[in-house]
Amino acid sequence: MSANVIITFTVKPEKAGSFRVIMNSVKMDLPKVEGCLNVAIYNDQSNSNVYTLVETWASEALHQKHISGVIESGGWGVISEHLICDPISRYFSQI
Repeated sequence: MSANVIITFTVKPEKAGSFRVIMNSVKMDLPKVEGCLNVAIYNDQSNSNVYTLVETWASEALHQKHISGVIESGGWGVISEHLICDPISRYFSQI
């Protein structure tokens, strides 16, 4: 069963430009990761410092494997230095 992950990031205003660069890389690179079926990135129209990723994975386990790799590689540290607070991340089932 596929897993849908929705993640919302709130970015520090002074990091907005470099975070957008990261999101453009995610849009290009994440679909190449094993198990990633789709990714869409949204920027809040009323608050440009809020981004939401909607990802579809072949399984929750493959998404967790990917997240572990991002943490181990130090990539998460780069992302988190752009954020005001921890992202909100949840798995959803389509109805």
